Amino acid sequence: MRDLKHWDEALRLGEKAHAFRPDDYRPCTLLGAVHMETGNCNLGWEWYDKAIKRGATVDSVDQDLRNIFFRANHAEQKEMSDFLLRIDPIRYEWARPKAKTQKGDHNYNSSDSF
Repeated sequence: MRDLKHWDEALRLGEKAHAFRPDDYRPCTLLGAVHMETGNCNLGWEWYDKAIKRGATVDSVDQDLRNIFFRANHAEQKEMSDFLLRIDPIRYEWARPKAKTQKGDHNYNSSDSF
């Protein structure tokens, strides 16, 4: 349901799975992802934290977050970037907005050859 963006159904099924297997990290990562994708970063973070406490690796959670971030539109990326950088600006350096060059600007010095 998450892949189909049926958010309410994904949340309902994730919560049901969590109730059946409260010690399993997988429902927690599902719920974390759905909340992040729907803009509820605080709740998403809480679910990812529960997933880590239940055995998910920090690397797998961070990979999930990267995937969500890079699939998101600009406004969603901005919101998620602000949130993640408040949590840990070093760990989530990859979410920092990149400086854009203006048309005609070049990032080279006079000694570069072409």
